[in-house]
Amino acid sequence: MKRVFPHPMITLSSLGKARPTRRRKRATPNRGICSLGLVFTLGLAALNLSHSAQAETVKVPVGQQQAASHIAKPGKGMDMAAVKSQFGDPIKESPAKGTPPITRWEYEQFSVFFESDIVIHSVLKFQRSDR
Repeated sequence: MKRVFPHPMITLSSLGKARPTRRRKRATPNRGICSLGLVFTLGLAALNLSHSAQAETVKVPVGQQQAASHIAKPGKGMDMAAVKSQFGDPIKESPAKGTPPITRWEYEQFSVFFESDIVIHSVLKFQRSDR
């Protein structure tokens, strides 16, 4: 008859002598298969990233960049009434969004961005020269 001693590595035999017990080895997973799976997963991730990293390059000749600078557009600090009186009614008025409210007016050659009713930016629209 064996009695279990408080220490897990020592048991008492029927004679009352303490002797160490043998521990079973735990089964370890096959590390070769795990690392192969990891390499496979990382390879798929790298392949996926290489496809999503492609982008289109738009080339604008240097001469065309300055050609549009002669177009008059609203300056920073103008209010909505001044823009309407100088450039007329916009083709499209987008409703105000966010806080502070940002509004966009679109004209034929440019767009104007307002914060509340003051111009914060005006942007020329891209005009293709090959058409």
